Amino acid sequence: MMKNRGMVFVLILLTLVLATGMPAAEGDPSGEFQEILGKLQRQSRTATPYAFVDQAEKLLFGFLEKYPESPEAAKAHFTLGRVYSSIGKHKDAVEHINNYLTAKIERIPSHEALARYFLAASHLALENFDTSEKLLRELVSNDRLDRRLSEMAQRELARIGTLRKLGIGAPAIGFS
Repeated sequence: MMKNRGMVFVLILLTLVLATGMPAAEGDPSGEFQEILGKLQRQSRTATPYAFVDQAEKLLFGFLEKYPESPEAAKAHFTLGRVYSSIGKHKDAVEHINNYLTAKIERIPSHEALARYFLAASHLALENFDTSEKLLRELVSNDRLDRRLSEMAQRELARIGTLRKLGIGAPAIGFS
């Protein structure tokens, strides 16, 4: 489980888009969001996971309060969803990732696919097997998907049958 969480944390860092150059002007949601991502990326190198999550929540919720209707607000939801999924706060992850996926913005296809993977993983953890399976099948059938993400989706999809059998209320699995 920790190996998988480590991979998820790496994916979070890989998908952060860093800003360089001048500080953002006041009232510039795009620049301010890039600054937040830059701060989080720098903090990820030195902070404990708990401190990183606390800082991410503080910065991203502050941004969402300031710019709730901006395209970057959807990206802030995406970032929060990824963080929550990686730390096991799956209900919160589902809420924020759904906010990202339903926002009326132009999305980068690789970010959208990653969002759907985190959404599927959170539904799987919440034992919403049908929803998770549907999302994972869509990812696996996407021939333009990054190979690593496709392999991760295939592994999760393969686990669903076993997890259904092990769920509370499921008939016991026979053994000898």
